[in-house]
Amino acid sequence: MERIYDHKNSTCGYFQGNRIYCKKNKQLGFVYGSGFYYNNGQLAGYIDGNVVYSSSGYPIGYLNNYKVYDANRHYVGHVNSTFGSLVAAAGLLLFFGGLSVNNFWWF
Repeated sequence: MERIYDHKNSTCGYFQGNRIYCKKNKQLGFVYGSGFYYNNGQLAGYIDGNVVYSSSGYPIGYLNNYKVYDANRHYVGHVNSTFGSLVAAAGLLLFFGGLSVNNFWWF
């Protein structure tokens, strides 16, 4: 199990197997390859290089080690282990419904 932290360093959920859960143990989605998906299998977003994209193909953030930043370079959250920033990006996107870009939220 890997905890996912928000920008305040509070646990907002966790990753187990390839599934992402909120801290109330409700499954929000899953990771497969470089994509992350809602429970119904719909694409929520994906990673290409160190850039986080929405399901529509818009760049909404980027990754640096185990940390996730929005497009305005604001810190969004992190994970602490070798699962990597894909998990953090996926979890944070699913928890918050998107990453902030110019004060708008992309889904």
